[in-house]
Amino acid sequence: MATTQKTPVRAVKTAAPVYQLKIELVDVQPEVWRRVLVPGSIRLSVLHAVVLRSMGWQGGHLHEFTIAGEQYGTPEPEFGDDRDIKHGDRITLAKAVGQLKSFTYVYDFGDYWEHMIKVEKVLPPDPKLTYPVCLAGETPARRRTAVGLTATRNS
Repeated sequence: MATTQKTPVRAVKTAAPVYQLKIELVDVQPEVWRRVLVPGSIRLSVLHAVVLRSMGWQGGHLHEFTIAGEQYGTPEPEFGDDRDIKHGDRITLAKAVGQLKSFTYVYDFGDYWEHMIKVEKVLPPDPKLTYPVCLAGETPARRRTAVGLTATRNS
């Protein structure tokens, strides 16, 4: 298991446009999803932490975002990681996504928990709110890899 450094998630006010994202765990029943608001200025490394916390994952595994054919995450060459991956701490959500309406996120390459992230809306910031905000969700995403899943894969 990789020992990745935990990225802090701080509540921030923003002047940047706000992205309403729906994060869905792919191929599991019952459906597991979260709806979050994040500033477009959020770095992908911090968005990773938002996904972890909103889904209830503990961290400590490798991850990657695939956006417009580019892979973003944290390269781990000591684990034989030879992917052409860009550092997620060097790019913002707005820059990576551009006009795209969806992209993927994979957490834990051993169990390969794939998430589809959909850009539902791009909104003006609300000066009364701090971001990120989890607006809604369905079904806890807890898992037990050694004993079995609490959500059943469809694949």
